[in-house]
Amino acid sequence: MKREWDIEDLIEHFMLSKPERDLLRGKIEAHQLGLAVLLKGFQYEGTFFKLKRDIPRVVLEFVAQQLAIEGETFRHYDWSGHTIKQHRAVIRKYLGFRQAQAADRVRLARWLIEQPTLRYEHSQGHWVNRAYEHIRETL
Repeated sequence: MKREWDIEDLIEHFMLSKPERDLLRGKIEAHQLGLAVLLKGFQYEGTFFKLKRDIPRVVLEFVAQQLAIEGETFRHYDWSGHTIKQHRAVIRKYLGFRQAQAADRVRLARWLIEQPTLRYEHSQGHWVNRAYEHIRETL
C-alpha cells in the first residue's frame, strides 16, 4: 500500500459509511479501530494487511479521527489472536466474501495457465492484480 496520501484519497478510500460504523458499535475502542482499519484496508487492497506496520500511519490516524479515538489505541489491538481472526470473518461476511478453499486455488491456477497474455508479463504485481480481478468476477 502506498505511504503518501492526500486528503482527497483518504476521503475516497478510508471514509467510514454509516453501515460500516454500525458494524463497529458495541466494541471497545481498540477493537473498533482495528476492525475499521482492517475493513477499509480490505476494501482498498482486496486483501488483509499482513502486518501492523503495513498500515500507513496517516491512514490509521484518519480512521481513528472519524471514530474520535486516539491513534495510539491501535497498539492495544491484538494482531495475532482470536480477535483479528473474528474480525476478518466479520469483514468477509459483511462484504460477501468467503475464505478460499483448495478447489478455488486449483481453479485459479488453471485460469492463470490459460491466460496467453500472462505468459509475456513478468511483473508479479500484474499477475496478482489480474488474479484478484478474476476472483472478484467469479466468486
